[in-house]
Amino acid sequence: YGVNKLGVLVHSVTVSNSSLKSGDLIIQMNDTMITSMADLSKVLTNSKIGDKVEVVVIREGKEQKVNVTLTEYKPLNAQ
Repeated sequence: YGVNKLGVLVHSVTVSNSSLKSGDLIIQMNDTMITSMADLSKVLTNSKIGDKVEVVVIREGKEQKVNVTLTEYKPLNAQ
């Protein structure tokens, strides 16, 4: 993820069936505007694995709503 003044940029997606795509700019999650990684972290901290969240992204210049089910983060190199 990268941060820009309008939201948080998704650099890569490790879950093959994710609604999020590399290059998406996350600008809102549920009712919370996302303008920084701190905003995103706060929403995720107050959520749990299995929660369904509505995420508003800018994808290819257009605003889109996608539904995401939160899963546990597993680094690719974890054993």
